[in-house]
Amino acid sequence: MKSVFLSIFAVFCCFSVFSQIPDTLLDVSRSGYYRLKPIEKRLGFFQSNYFYGGKRIRTPYAAQIPFQELDDDIVNRRFRTYHALNVAAGVVSFVPLAYVLLGADNIRANGPRTFWIVTGGSVVAIIGCGIGASVAFDRAVDRYNTVVLGGKTGKVSLGVGREPTARKGLCQRSLPVKAF
Repeated sequence: MKSVFLSIFAVFCCFSVFSQIPDTLLDVSRSGYYRLKPIEKRLGFFQSNYFYGGKRIRTPYAAQIPFQELDDDIVNRRFRTYHALNVAAGVVSFVPLAYVLLGADNIRANGPRTFWIVTGGSVVAIIGCGIGASVAFDRAVDRYNTVVLGGKTGKVSLGVGREPTARKGLCQRSLPVKAF
């Protein structure tokens, strides 16, 4: 009786262990490495939407996992630039609050003009950091797609003696995966 319960328990454990295997483990190329998928970029009005493996990336930090799996120095540097600019925008957003809390006497002495200069300057800095962060993330995605696709970026030559430039909107579909 013990052996029956032990064998049922062993079978149950095997099923539960194998059910926890992520789909990416089943998506292995012939070399034994995981096949990374390109990140699809769909341009929107104010922001771009990104998709990885058919699923929408809701925040750019979700793309950090494929970026780190690729382990490319340029992609990592551009993503760190994105992160640093986001942190800078968050810090700058507290400047008007700090000015009000710490310099209440200065507001009365200098008038509201300095308050509006500090507030307007911080708004401009936040917008600039947001645009810079967006550009850095777009460049990281473009470089990631270039490396994942093996340099097949659809480069176009502009003329004689000119360097080829990459088109925008790389990887409009994901690559088919072949099992071994």
